[in-house]
Amino acid sequence: MELGILYAIIALIVGFGVGFGIRKQVGKKKLEEAVSKSDSIIKDAEQQARSIKKEAELEAKDTHLKSKAAFEKESQEKLRELQQTEKRLQNKEDTLEKRIELVEKREAELTRTEQSIADKRKHAEGLEKKYSDMILDVRKQLEQVAGISADEA
Repeated sequence: MELGILYAIIALIVGFGVGFGIRKQVGKKKLEEAVSKSDSIIKDAEQQARSIKKEAELEAKDTHLKSKAAFEKESQEKLRELQQTEKRLQNKEDTLEKRIELVEKREAELTRTEQSIADKRKHAEGLEKKYSDMILDVRKQLEQVAGISADEA
């Protein structure tokens, strides 16, 4: 009986050892599976992060290009409007310069005409005085020749 108890104790110790070894093996295997699964999850997460980052970069580039194109279009439109305004102003300036030249030309012509009229008036006044003097001289001569004055005649 002692031998049976000894075998039972040995069997029990061996059973505990084998059970502990199996449990250790199962725990190690579960740990390896958990580590493998966590590595897989981390790799998937990293891949998703890279994919999301790449999509965000592409979206940012697309947004930047769209904004740049819109800005360039708006700039071109503003430039075109400015050029049109500048052209209209230049046309108005040219028209005003032509009008000013015409007014100056008319003014100069008017000044020449006024001067010509003044010269003619002065000449006419000179002629009038000359002819009045001549008439007076002729009357005096006639009075001397006739021997009577114009009032007496």
